Amino acid sequence: MVLSGFKVLVLGKDELSVGRVDDFVSSLESPRLVLLFSSLRDDFFCVSFFEECVRGLGVPFIGTRVFGSFVRDGFVDDGVVVVVFSGDFSVGVFDVRLDFNDLGGVVSSMVPQVEGQDLCVVYSSILARELVYLNTVLEGLSVANPSLQFCGGNSSPSPIVATNKGLFEGHIAYAVFEGLDFDFWWGTGFEFERDSKEYVVSSTDGLYVKELNGKDAVEEFTKIQHLQPYFLNMLSSLVSKMEANKLLETLSNASEVLYRGVIKFCIRGLGWDDGGVIEPFGVLHIDDKGLLTVSKVFEGAVVKRINTSKEMQLALYDELKSRMRKPNALLINSCIFRFMYLEYDKERIHERLKTLGCDFVENYMHGEIGNYTPNSPEKSLTHGATTNALILK
Repeated sequence: MVLSGFKVLVLGKDELSVGRVDDFVSSLESPRLVLLFSSLRDDFFCVSFFEECVRGLGVPFIGTRVFGSFVRDGFVDDGVVVVVFSGDFSVGVFDVRLDFNDLGGVVSSMVPQVEGQDLCVVYSSILARELVYLNTVLEGLSVANPSLQFCGGNSSPSPIVATNKGLFEGHIAYAVFEGLDFDFWWGTGFEFERDSKEYVVSSTDGLYVKELNGKDAVEEFTKIQHLQPYFLNMLSSLVSKMEANKLLETLSNASEVLYRGVIKFCIRGLGWDDGGVIEPFGVLHIDDKGLLTVSKVFEGAVVKRINTSKEMQLALYDELKSRMRKPNALLINSCIFRFMYLEYDKERIHERLKTLGCDFVENYMHGEIGNYTPNSPEKSLTHGATTNALILK
């Protein structure tokens, strides 16, 4: 089965109309799936447009919110990017509420849709600190289908996903493909600091990290970071807000020195090796249960100081290019934290993306989904401060 088309339409705030989308989709041969990525700043416009699509868009679709998107013509940060997949393949769109009190039930309801399938493109509408719960669901699906490739991301605030059935918060919307020719890649652009002290994750409960080096994880982590839990929680909540990211972008343009100082203070990096990829040890919440991380961190994982730079983050696109073999298009999901490390340098990011030599959409989101297959209990499927790419052939 072949992807014959990956077509992109950009709608500005004054151009929003399901009729425009429908006309665009109808002009294409064999449209199978529509993805809608809204960076609209006004909640009213975003919700109203998605509601209009629910009522009037006949092709299966998934919509979600993003901080912004790169396309061939540049950066979109107050509009909607429409992506249409066309071709001779089958795809089904589903949604399910993420019930934290019955994650096993969520898995059971999804298994029939993913059995025997090749690819699951997932977008969730949850808080970033809840992503590790989503990992539990994806992990359960992996048991049913170890070769199922996951790829996607988590909605930017205020989190929302939409399908033909309606608009949802606290849900997973997913498209399941069979037979589509694709590849997958993910990376981070981080490295371990030389001679960094090591902290071994000695106890977890599958969600929370309970102990570091055999000691209480909360006490050890606050000593390492020299910050109290309430302040760490406040910072985590602050940087997850859309307004805070816009403020940081403004600061990056006003004072490079001050901006780098703020970022270094807010994001003091620790990382761990997640199956050969150095991933940030992203603590998003601290309470009496332990450290709640964006990824599932496993017992025995070694946590060390990491560092990165703007050039290291830009080099990720070269790494992605080396993985590509005559691609038709790229659907890229990147964390908003990467945008911060890249100092919101949209011109250089766009220039690097254009060197990839194919159509692309790169969305900046609040959490990323996917890992290399075959899946295993020793790989996290949810991430922070990473980039992943669905390479469509």
